[in-house]
Amino acid sequence: MPFTPYACTTPDDPAREDDGLFGPESVTWRIMNSRIMWVAALRALYLQALHPRVIRGTLQNAPGITQPVDGWARLRRTRNFIETRTFGTTAEAERAGRRVRKMHASLNRQVRKYCVEAGGRPGRYSRDDDARRADVV
Repeated sequence: MPFTPYACTTPDDPAREDDGLFGPESVTWRIMNSRIMWVAALRALYLQALHPRVIRGTLQNAPGITQPVDGWARLRRTRNFIETRTFGTTAEAERAGRRVRKMHASLNRQVRKYCVEAGGRPGRYSRDDDARRADVV
């Protein structure tokens, strides 16, 4: 899949179609505009890194993430996705969501046999597994 950056119109743009999924008066916008989000983002990264299946899936499918340049690039793309989903118009947020689901669907097909669940049983690692997503968030 060729890289196309996530893009969203600025919330101050008078030509915006709508206020997106949440809107400027929402708790989501207030929290996401808060400086405490930097602490929350760091906490989320630590939690993801501590989950053995999540980090294994990440390392399997993004081996370059251990290199600083690739790791920062991935972090920047994640931040852009979150900003688009939070502050973008509804169309921009839905487009970003479709892009991530499409990437995850291709990764789900590439799951390797050695991805093992806790307890030593062979298992699948699906990026769209709701239980796994809840573990990460």
